[in-house]
Amino acid sequence: TLIGESDGFAAANAAIEAGAGASVMTWIGALQQDERSRAIRSFGKSCQDSERVQGFLVDAHASLGDDFWTGRWYSALTECRSDAITGLLTEKVDGGAGDDRGAFFGVVEAYATNVGPTAVPKLAELAGAEEDQEMQANLIGAFADAAQAGTLAGLNVETASLAAAAIRDLAPNLPAKSVEQARITLAVLQDEQGSD
Repeated sequence: TLIGESDGFAAANAAIEAGAGASVMTWIGALQQDERSRAIRSFGKSCQDSERVQGFLVDAHASLGDDFWTGRWYSALTECRSDAITGLLTEKVDGGAGDDRGAFFGVVEAYATNVGPTAVPKLAELAGAEEDQEMQANLIGAFADAAQAGTLAGLNVETASLAAAAIRDLAPNLPAKSVEQARITLAVLQDEQGSD
């Protein structure tokens, strides 16, 4: 039996590479919530470079259904830029928030981080059509995720410029709460003039 710590996570990743994904799913089901979250994040660290881990995550989505999203498995998808993984995120974002807005915000952040500049038009579309101010503010905040703000790689200047332009286009039609989030996000995107 693997323990829910770093050695166990490494062993689980090795088991996935060896084709024992079903056993890993059983193991994950027995973990405490915090251990499960750390295990899922460990899969995200190896996902980009491993087709087996990508397949494991796609299979996990197929077997868990909505529990994949409510269980925050999307946290493993942010840096995993394969067609299948990006497709999962895109499909979920296109499906809308549903009843679990908190999970949806997390998925939108993962989507924006994953697809980068491609997320900008989708975020602008969603934010422009959203009537709920909290939802709208969270969508506007996700523009910073698309531009990789606050990551080790650093702000992607081209994406930040696209995102800032999209936010400035939205601003005249935004309510007060969303305008404040737009101001904050523009500052994060290093558009001080737009923020002012």
